Amino acid sequence: MAGVGAAKAAPDGEQYTRSLGLREQWSGLTRDVAWPATWRSDGRFHCCKTVEGGFRFVLYDPVTATRSDAFDHERLAAALATITSVPQQALRLPFETFAWAPANDAILVEVASGRLRCSLVDYSCAPAALGGNVCPRGFGVVRDMQVAAHNTPRRSPDGRWEAFADGHDIVLRNVSEGSLRRLTSDGRADAFHDPESIAWSPDSRHLAFYCVQLGLGRRVTRVETSPVGGGQPVVHQQLYPRPGDFDGR
Repeated sequence: MAGVGAAKAAPDGEQYTRSLGLREQWSGLTRDVAWPATWRSDGRFHCCKTVEGGFRFVLYDPVTATRSDAFDHERLAAALATITSVPQQALRLPFETFAWAPANDAILVEVASGRLRCSLVDYSCAPAALGGNVCPRGFGVVRDMQVAAHNTPRRSPDGRWEAFADGHDIVLRNVSEGSLRRLTSDGRADAFHDPESIAWSPDSRHLAFYCVQLGLGRRVTRVETSPVGGGQPVVHQQLYPRPGDFDGR
């Protein structure tokens, strides 16, 4: 006996518009919800947290038990608006994570138009070359394996040790003596220890890093028909991980 099912009408334009606006409607409803903390080379750490009207980046000093804004949100919004030609709001910046430049005087961010380096001295932004601190990631998570990992040694907070990749493994170097200690020996091309994931504990006694097993590098191609500033359409390719994809461990 044949089954009978109810036909479902395709979503209309109003429903699509409502769906696309859900994040904007909900993002300001919570307070003090914090993203994971990110440690800085000077022993301080920052995180993004929700506040009235959007979200804010806060810098914490565990030694003095004080906190402050990680940067001037209003000035950074103005700098981003200048380079992207898109109006920006101080509490709705177009990124939720960022990386510190080595001297902690600038930050590296990913926005729709690409990777930017924004100075926290004069608050100016400029395109940043890939590989400065991290490789590009699909949705900020899955790394693009077509771009070599950034392997600048990660120095411990006390300045005594440096950790970095040697081939597919992680080694530890004594800064004063130059001696090396191999921390892993099982890395291989399809299951390597990731130098970009190296993170030191604040007391310099421990470090952590990922062992990455290569997964599906799904990509999509999209065409930007009306680029900012005019000109011919621009073709972009990006990583596009989907639920259920094996993306490495």
